[in-house]
Amino acid sequence: MKAQLLVLFSLISFYALSQSTINITTSGGSYHTEKWVSITTAVDGGGTQVWGQGDGSYSNGAGLINQDISIAPGTYYVNCYDKYSDGWDGTTISVTAYGSVIGDNGGNSPSDPSTVDVSSNWEPGSPELELEASFQIIVPVPPSCLSPSVLNASAITPTSVDLDWTSGGSGETEWELEYGASGFTQGTGTIVSVNSNPYTLSGLTANADYDVYVRAVCSPTDSSEWSSSESFTTLCSAFNLEFNAAIPANLSDNCWNEAGDGTLATGPSNLGSGLWYSSNYGGTPSNAINLYTDNRSDWVLSPLIDVTTSNATEVNITVALTENGNSGSGASLGSDDLVAFVYSVDGGNTWVTLQSWTQGNEPSDTGEYLSYDISSLSGPVQFAFYGTDGSVNDTEDVYFHFSQLRVRETPACSEPYSLDGSNIDSNSIDLSWTSGGSGE
Repeated sequence: MKAQLLVLFSLISFYALSQSTINITTSGGSYHTEKWVSITTAVDGGGTQVWGQGDGSYSNGAGLINQDISIAPGTYYVNCYDKYSDGWDGTTISVTAYGSVIGDNGGNSPSDPSTVDVSSNWEPGSPELELEASFQIIVPVPPSCLSPSVLNASAITPTSVDLDWTSGGSGETEWELEYGASGFTQGTGTIVSVNSNPYTLSGLTANADYDVYVRAVCSPTDSSEWSSSESFTTLCSAFNLEFNAAIPANLSDNCWNEAGDGTLATGPSNLGSGLWYSSNYGGTPSNAINLYTDNRSDWVLSPLIDVTTSNATEVNITVALTENGNSGSGASLGSDDLVAFVYSVDGGNTWVTLQSWTQGNEPSDTGEYLSYDISSLSGPVQFAFYGTDGSVNDTEDVYFHFSQLRVRETPACSEPYSLDGSNIDSNSIDLSWTSGGSGE
């Protein structure tokens, strides 16, 4: 009796250890709730069903899936069903195992034009009437060294990134990373041997796009397949003074950025695009946002600016509000419109307002030069303009501009600004300006 139990236990252990993992993904197309998949030991749903979508009952849990399945190595058939005689309506299927495709109906949407349905429902007791395709898969023996998955990049800086991943379950304690410029061909990148997860990858170039892969090293002669790639972009290095700029046409090349959502409390989100655009206010290159509707919140963000090494003590901006893109007096913000000039010293987690503009305290259409004391700040600082229409759809249609953002050490003799001319005739003009505040 003991011997019989031992043999039975050994068989069970062997079966459990020999199980492989495959993935079935159905995607695209239309009428997803009509799609159902099973795996059998013979073609066209014949033999023994070893797996079925949902609870395994014919038609149960119909719909798109992305599912890992534990199954013994061997030869099987994947059967694709649809409750109408119209094929899979563009939906495709792919079956993979350990990074390789082992079946996909030839890359086509399953369709059997010869099927004829009796009704528009799942045909009870007659699944063959709903069968659109049946194709063979050969499930391989699981590799001895399993590939890691869910590679993730975090804590990105100008020169480093923290990487972590999920072990494939081989018990490995060593891995290899391969990284390079975004889009590089594997085998041409830089390979690093690591023995910790997570791992900090350093020595990177600021403001650069990278791809990275990871694989397990189970022994000197046994490594796993490479994982899927993870992509990331390193941050810009902090600019030193004097920083004096308007938004360039290509934001990312100059370490500016935009964000299409977020609040002052939560910070920017959906980085990479927004509603701020390059303008030409008063003949001067500027940057503007058109406020005219509701429920929009957009940011434009400066590069990091190192105010410590540059002894920066002030930031200057020039702002204006107009009725149209480049000119127009009498402009007024909507009842809950808001534009704010803010800064962050903690990587964008917290934003502090230097000045905000709402209905009743708008800047003039001719422009206002403003200066703020930042002598208490240190380290890398990021400045931003935040604009929102609020939740009320007022009748306003205005443009908020800024034509300069300058961070510098306060000069002993500040330049005048807001130069203006009046009483112009054929040989004279009256000039006026605003003192820079140096007591001149």
